[in-house]
Formats: sequence, structure tokens, C-alpha cells
Amino acid sequence: MVYLQEPDASRYRVYLLAPDLADIDEWRRRGLDAVPLRPDNLSAGFFDAPDGLVVDLRGLHQSDVDRCWRIHDTLGIPLFAIAPQIDSVEVVELLRRGAADVVVESASPALVAARVSAFLRRSHGHGHGPGELTHSVRFGDIEVDLENRRVRSFLGSSALCRSEFNLLLALLRADGRTCSNAELTTLVSESGHHVPSSSMRVTVARLRKKLGDDSARPRIILTTRGVGYRLAMPAAQPPSLLKQPPPLTQDSVVGSRPNAG
Repeated sequence: MVYLQEPDASRYRVYLLAPDLADIDEWRRRGLDAVPLRPDNLSAGFFDAPDGLVVDLRGLHQSDVDRCWRIHDTLGIPLFAIAPQIDSVEVVELLRRGAADVVVESASPALVAARVSAFLRRSHGHGHGPGELTHSVRFGDIEVDLENRRVRSFLGSSALCRSEFNLLLALLRADGRTCSNAELTTLVSESGHHVPSSSMRVTVARLRKKLGDDSARPRIILTTRGVGYRLAMPAAQPPSLLKQPPPLTQDSVVGSRPNAG
């Protein structure tokens, strides 16, 4: 059998929290760099954000399911749910929660890899249809390139490090609401290390500088004394990538079921 590698997908990296799908060769045939993960390594999804997260919901502890959704919610990473033998109501709940796709048939590496690759090619502009994502957002005179993690302002174009990008993304999602210091340090605290408030202040100062903001008299990232930070200007027409999905109800949690296998 001859496998044809799908075009323009070789740059996509996918994390697999799905032991039955860890056939790396099958994913490579479709131009995807698949990285198997164990639940105790989920923090890697925060610090080296992949293009997709494939999660087999069978047998996962609820805390692990919640962490997968948190990665999806915080970084906008597409989550592909593997949930064989669930009914249509549960599929709808997972899609409503924000899943990019739900595989309910007997999942094989070939099937899931093909569906993930097709979604990523469409969403990154290598296909056509309503599933394409917006990769930039503007607020005030600043444009944020979500795909390449850069900001453009009157100062020019600046690359953002991971912590700066995650901070800006969290503030954009809040859409003008004040984010507490605890919220904004969630990404770092996922690694299990204590993060002093001074580290957040340094990150905020670096981000302000790249946005052309004045730390002494800020006009973009405002400090809410004793609470945290907020953006002074809500994003203009925020893309779907920035929107938080509706909360997951207890009745819709598939991952809380015990492993039948």
C-alpha cells in the first residue's frame, strides 16, 4: 500500500493522551508530529503548546479531563475527543463544550490522524469551509498575530515569548474584565512550582514595553490594585479562537466514567 503525505501539514504537532493511538508512524504518514503524553505530563501542553490535543476520554480521572479542557480554554488549542459508544446527546455536549471533533466509532490511528490532519489544514488556511480560524485580532492600534505569536504596534513588530503570549491571550479573552494574579499565573503554576507575584510583574512590564505601553502611566494594560490586570481596550470583533466555551456541566462529563475495558 502506498501512502500519500497530505500537503502542508508537516509543521503540525499533536499531543496524544490516547495510548491506543500512539502509532507514531501512522501519524507521520499524514504529515503530523505526534507526541504521546501521560496524564502526569499534561503541563507540557501549557509550556510548549501543540497544534492539537487528542484525548481518549475513557478511563481518565476527572481531574485529568479538566486539565485537558483548561489547556484548550486557555491556549485555544483544538481538542479532539475519543469517546466510543457514547450517544448523540453526549456528542452534542462535547461539541458544545468546544471539542473540534468527536470520534465515536472504533478509533484507529489511521482514522483519527486523517480527521485531525484535515481539521488542522482547514483551520490553518490550507482548505476551505466554515471551520477556518481567524489568526489575528486587533485592539486599538495594536494587531496580535495569534499564529506566529507576534504583536504589531507603532513600534513595529515584536515576537512574544511564551509567557508574554499566554498573558496577552488571557487578557484578550477576558475582554476588559480584570484578571486576578492567581488566574494569570495558572499557566506557570501548572508545573507545580510556586510563582512569586514579582515574576508576573516582570512579565507584564515586558509585554507593556512590546505593546508600546508606559509602565508608569499605562494606557493598554491597566493595573487593578490588589487584584490583577485588565486590558483597557476590548478586542474589536474577537475571533472564535478567543471565545471561552460554555462551562461543562457534571452531566456532560464523559471522562468521569470508569474504564469499561
